[in-house]
Amino acid sequence: MANRLKPSDFSQKAVFSTIKPALDRNTGVNHNQLTPVMTLYVAPYTVNISRQMSLTPEQQNQKVIIVRHNSKIKPDMVVTYMENDYYISLISPDEKSNVIMYDYLTLNNKGDVNG
Repeated sequence: MANRLKPSDFSQKAVFSTIKPALDRNTGVNHNQLTPVMTLYVAPYTVNISRQMSLTPEQQNQKVIIVRHNSKIKPDMVVTYMENDYYISLISPDEKSNVIMYDYLTLNNKGDVNG
């Protein structure tokens, strides 16, 4: 996917969180709460203009970020990236070399996901 990534490409931070139920002590109602697990430096992944023209509307609303391979990243996590919350819809390892160095995470806006 990406040619060669330099350490300087990983210049943006993303917070990876899990969703846990929490009890509101005032009302006694359970609600979901984000619990941060880790913060990682990420690199944004952009597509060229010719590929961008063929994207579906759903794909245009997605973001792709690149992280160093980390087995702690799970599909059920929420990623806070550029002040927005996203669900991870796909984790794609970079399989160009024998050693998996990077993962490409496809993110859907948290408001776009049903449930």
